[in-house]
Amino acid sequence: MMNTPPHEAAPGPGEAPEPPGPDTGETARLRPPLHRVSGRAIGVWTVRLLLASAFTLALACALAWGASSLGWAWIPAWARDNAWLLPAVYAVYALLKVAIVPSWRYRVHRWEVADDVVYTRTGWVSRSWQLVPVSRLQTVDHTQGWLERMFDVATLEVQTASYAGSSTIEGLDEKEARRLSEELAVRAGALRDDAT
Repeated sequence: MMNTPPHEAAPGPGEAPEPPGPDTGETARLRPPLHRVSGRAIGVWTVRLLLASAFTLALACALAWGASSLGWAWIPAWARDNAWLLPAVYAVYALLKVAIVPSWRYRVHRWEVADDVVYTRTGWVSRSWQLVPVSRLQTVDHTQGWLERMFDVATLEVQTASYAGSSTIEGLDEKEARRLSEELAVRAGALRDDAT
């Protein structure tokens, strides 16, 4: 039987998770990380989706116009007659996506930095839980694109030697991301020095 993570059972801030009972044969359960990303990340994700949707909608409209107005003989008659259905259907899909996805992502995206691990949960349809040992960190990147600067958020990326061991926390408060990047770099260096 798979050990699936609980969705609601998360310890409060500062509380440690319940350890498995020593005599019960239970295994440790993957719990949600403690912290949410900044609420301003919703704005970043919304604007990104709006820009991408507007670009795709413009392409769909251009294609529909070309199909219905230029008399391309290689396009079937039923497609020419209904060419404007494509941008109309896409517009409805894009509006629903912009209205739902950013808030949903905000509810799912969580992070936590414990003494020895960076723990993240991401995704909005598929969920991804990732634990990266602090002792294995090679680089800690703090980045902030133009849109993130507008909303005062940043992205923190921690990388290990393997691609699978890297983790990204997108939508952190900018000051929090800066503090974490400095703290993780110092902690990873100290752990590596202790190991040698």
